[in-house]
Amino acid sequence: MNRIFLDIGAHTGETLAEVRKTHYSFDRIICFEPSPRCFAELEAQAAGDPRIVICRYGLADGRQRLILHGSGQDSATTLLSPLDSDHNGDAPASSIANTAGFACPTFCQDTVLLEDASDWVRQHLDPEDLIVAKLNCEGGEVAILRSWIRSGAMAMFYSVMITFDIRNFPTLRHQEAELRGQLRRLGLSNVCFADDVMRGPSHGERLAHWLGLFGLDQSSLASLADYRAAYAIPLARFARRRGRRHRLEHRLKQQLGYAFLPTPAKAVLRSLKARLGLSAERV
Repeated sequence: MNRIFLDIGAHTGETLAEVRKTHYSFDRIICFEPSPRCFAELEAQAAGDPRIVICRYGLADGRQRLILHGSGQDSATTLLSPLDSDHNGDAPASSIANTAGFACPTFCQDTVLLEDASDWVRQHLDPEDLIVAKLNCEGGEVAILRSWIRSGAMAMFYSVMITFDIRNFPTLRHQEAELRGQLRRLGLSNVCFADDVMRGPSHGERLAHWLGLFGLDQSSLASLADYRAAYAIPLARFARRRGRRHRLEHRLKQQLGYAFLPTPAKAVLRSLKARLGLSAERV
């Protein structure tokens, strides 16, 4: 059994820096990143580690070429969201909106390649391996999940951790609840959500918390079946999460203009959230 990690939405290697650590024992780490502005930094991190493969493309529901808006930024997206008039009324005409609705200069655009998610899985992965995937694609997660669900490829994974960035798009955010419902109806226990499992004061520590929940920080079990049996309870528990509170919190932040509040005001709100036990920065 090989241990394989898929970093879908690798950016400049923030996740790679954690999962390449030896105690995770990943045999292959495959990074998907379509933005050419990220390749140099990502490949510098991968240099000298034969386990790491850099795929200079993203994944989608079907092979296609699209415009990546905000290319190189951590909020780069192939989707567009209308500028929020309350937040961006003074945005220049040469700007479009990135995934969070903030103005992004049009020169940050690149035409990028997206490969078919299901075709890629069928061609490159073995269902007997222990396969873990991180989806952080600024709205692209919806197309990938739909492709995997339709083809049956979801069953190949041990754990798929999903960041539902689609909620940043007001006209598309309903797709999160629809997909969560579809995953529950399929009875899948190999999915979990960033809101629930990414907990800790830094990105690396949040990743470590997720991987530790399902035994991926140790390699004492011999097979995929053994892992699924040993961690059946937490796998099922986190797969059932509906995300209602997190979606409500996200909408409230948008309505309050949280991103534009002064730092002291943000600190007060973060402190209140921590006292209520709702902060992802604390395990």
